[in-house]
Amino acid sequence: MNSGSLLVAVDYTRHDLFVISSNVFIETVVRPLYPGALPSVLPLRLAKADRSVVFVGCLAHRPHQQGKQKLFLSHNLASDLGLHENDQVDCTPLLNIPRATKVFVSPLTVDDSEVVEQNALRIENQLLQNVQVVFPKMVITATIYAGAHAKVIVQKIEEGEGMEITQGCASMFEGTNFIVAVRPRQDSSEANKEVLQRPRWGFFRCSPMLESANLGSKGVHQTEGNASQWVISVHPNTAKSLYWMNQEHLKFSALDLQTLSTLEDAKLTPSFLRANMGKARVVLDESAPHDERVAIAHASFVDQTTTVLVIPEEAASGSAEKEDATAHPADVVPKESPETSPPCSALPLSEASLSIEKLSEVHGDVPCELLEHLRYTFERTQWTGGNVLLCGSKGCGKSTLVSCVLKVLPTVHTVVVECTAGKQLLPKLRAALVECVLCAPSVLVLDDFDTIAPEQKDGNVQAMTAVTKATLEAFLTTSSTLLSTAACKHVVIVATCTHRESINSCFRSAAFFEKFIVLNTLNRNTRRLMLKQLFQKVTDKDLGKMAALMDNYTPFDITQVSLRIKSKLDSVGSKEGDGSFLEHVEYAVSTFTPLAHTDIKFLKGEKLNWASIGGLSEAKKVLYDTLILPMRHPNLFARLPLKTRNGILLYGASGCGKTFIVEALVNAENINCIVVNGPEVFGKYIGQSEQKIRDVFERAQAAAPCVVFFDEFDSIAPQRGIDNSGVTDRVVNQLLCYLDGVEGRKDVYVVAASSRPDLIDAALLRPGRLDKAVFCAIPSHSDRFSILKNLFEKLSVTFDDTTLNHFAELTVNWTPADLAAMVSTANSFVSQRIIATLSANAAAADDELQESDGSNAFFIAHVGPNTSRDKVVDSIRRSIQGQRNLASHLNIKEVLSSKDVLEAIESTRPSLSERDILKQKRIHDIFSKKAPTPVVEAGTKLTYY
Repeated sequence: MNSGSLLVAVDYTRHDLFVISSNVFIETVVRPLYPGALPSVLPLRLAKADRSVVFVGCLAHRPHQQGKQKLFLSHNLASDLGLHENDQVDCTPLLNIPRATKVFVSPLTVDDSEVVEQNALRIENQLLQNVQVVFPKMVITATIYAGAHAKVIVQKIEEGEGMEITQGCASMFEGTNFIVAVRPRQDSSEANKEVLQRPRWGFFRCSPMLESANLGSKGVHQTEGNASQWVISVHPNTAKSLYWMNQEHLKFSALDLQTLSTLEDAKLTPSFLRANMGKARVVLDESAPHDERVAIAHASFVDQTTTVLVIPEEAASGSAEKEDATAHPADVVPKESPETSPPCSALPLSEASLSIEKLSEVHGDVPCELLEHLRYTFERTQWTGGNVLLCGSKGCGKSTLVSCVLKVLPTVHTVVVECTAGKQLLPKLRAALVECVLCAPSVLVLDDFDTIAPEQKDGNVQAMTAVTKATLEAFLTTSSTLLSTAACKHVVIVATCTHRESINSCFRSAAFFEKFIVLNTLNRNTRRLMLKQLFQKVTDKDLGKMAALMDNYTPFDITQVSLRIKSKLDSVGSKEGDGSFLEHVEYAVSTFTPLAHTDIKFLKGEKLNWASIGGLSEAKKVLYDTLILPMRHPNLFARLPLKTRNGILLYGASGCGKTFIVEALVNAENINCIVVNGPEVFGKYIGQSEQKIRDVFERAQAAAPCVVFFDEFDSIAPQRGIDNSGVTDRVVNQLLCYLDGVEGRKDVYVVAASSRPDLIDAALLRPGRLDKAVFCAIPSHSDRFSILKNLFEKLSVTFDDTTLNHFAELTVNWTPADLAAMVSTANSFVSQRIIATLSANAAAADDELQESDGSNAFFIAHVGPNTSRDKVVDSIRRSIQGQRNLASHLNIKEVLSSKDVLEAIESTRPSLSERDILKQKRIHDIFSKKAPTPVVEAGTKLTYY
């Protein structure tokens, strides 16, 4: 039960017509509304369970101490109001209610008529003494004497000169006339009439005035040369109810409550009002709404819908000045310090080109769902919550969505708080809540709520303190009802976070957030629709190609890269849809890092193509069919009724090209790939290894479509039960969950490489996980021929097929790594000859290279190991650039010859021996089920030769 909900307690010993509340209710709900002394009787609005409403007067200076949630009233008053013991009512204090000048009452029944007629004067005195708040159709029990009672009903309430009050309530004062039945009473004195018709102050719901508004209408007061004053447009009936009509020389002052909420230690004293209120001019406008909402002329006055206090000059001064005549304006001027700067800001509503319809094209039903929920919440007659938790990944457009939805609700005030952990959190929340309550109905947006209320996890150092947790709980539970000044003035909290599980579990229940809305990530179709809104002149075919280039892009990423594209088009003088348009798009996308790829290291290397990969034809075909085709044609594969294969195991001897073919695939097709090396998975803390596996797949899912490459997979997932610590068992179990378990991995492909597949846990190799095993065998003669040809082409060296076949015959059982090492050794021979030739030429040209001081102009050039001949020449050429007559000395024609290759073959030793080859063949036969699995006794070492 919140602070505004009270339980009725009937006191049979009392006969008055007032209620008594607890001291907790007075201090927490009523006291914040009155900066000064409390009035003796407070008007309260009581909303019953059947949604009917009654009004009573509360004795503010006589609180009880018998329970903070109890509201005591006499038996007669409870009977008149239709309340019973333990009934729950929503109690709301009221401010600035009208003052009744005449109250007409009549007997309730025929039986009461005779008693009322005989004791009319006594009843009138009783009502004047015991009744402070009246409302239409109110039933009042008047005590004539002990044991004799009469009930009367309020027939009519008048305010001022014949203005009837038909709804709400009115307060009594010294000049109020109670008229019982038709009995006349002497009219009030002229002095009372003058007091009653004095211009009144009031709160107005103000929205920015349109520039096209007619400010030349007839006003209540206009002064020449007051063009810089604020202008308030009101309906004539509103001005009449406040006695602003026919008042000459009447001036007005206005104060925006949004500004008031940012002032430190604000107290509503006359000197404070004079220091902070601005001069205003009231203009009568028949088209203005006939309620508390008015229009403001200058945008500097209010920038969004808010509540404004308007006070006539007479009401702002007068008797109130006498109470605070000694106050000096300098004493109440707010401090100018960084701490008093506004901690919160209005929601930026600058997206003029966006609308609910355009957002719905991209985000589906989410914008309309949020809009309908807010509308329903603000239209409720009884406040029951309505807070919203909006979940979505970073950059998915949560703030833009809330901004556009609130544009459709112009009468709602908006306050935004950027949630950042720190000492200023509580002051920011307090100031934001005060502004929302003063300017209600309003929406408080807590952006990045999971930053200040994170979920407590093992090893998470960003945990909530007990103080912050208790503060947020009290803030969320009481912000919407605790300080509301009327039942129709609501405060709705809209909090944004990445996902629901990222916030503390204490704040996930419906007690804090009634509505949970999820903003999903964009798919290729929604990205195309968003690009169509940004590039209206581009054809649908080109938009489809653009969407395919922006996989996993958020709306923020698309907006940013679109700005780059348009800037590039403007710089080159091109237009949307031109022939070079897609080239500019590809360049912008290639140089842009989306939010999902932040802090993710992808495998990058030299740009290759499939033709540059020698041998491994089976592995290339399997990788292409399993990885490339589903990425290029996602719509086609999505229609397949069965789940497609997305796990591959590459096994073979060390140096056979398992890692190289994955690297070539990734760079040739320009796909995302995360590499996981075996030893780096394991951590020294319990649970850290499993967490690393989860982090890898979460990063891959964020960058989908993506390939996760596990190198030396046998060291990561060995057979369970061989490790006494149990760490590898937990890692294997975690991999089983992600490879084919409850936790899905859409568009995430897994490629593992191992030289000992027999050591991998068998559960990882079943269908649905790493079910496709590809053997990377030792290169055959034709494979060695193609590998050598590709290696020599990189060095710009060409040998005929006969020579290449001879080299291939001399390198039987050599792995691709051995062949690459051999070619590098042959190239080093050429580099050595070049350096020797340059040294000899330099010595011969010593006279030409000598400086004027006699020193030799030699330079030391660091060329690094395994450097090609062209790079060596270029490095030395740059080092001695500027010297004279060096062209002849650097005219070196050294090329790689077959002699160098044969010498390198003689000096290079292959990495695999005959024993190793036999061992790998035996492993392959057993693993591929071409040979029976050997049966040995327990404890016997398994040999493969």
